Amino acid sequence: MARGDLTDTQWARLEPLLPMGAKPGRPPVWADARVAA
Repeated sequence: MARGDLTDTQWARLEPLLPMGAKPGRPPVWADARVAA
């Protein structure tokens, strides 16, 4: 196990404390439709 790796038990304890994003995945490439071409 590397220095930054967490065990499943450690992750289970930390996961509820982490902030949740609006939705999973990458944002759209053109998030703002007003971008000038």
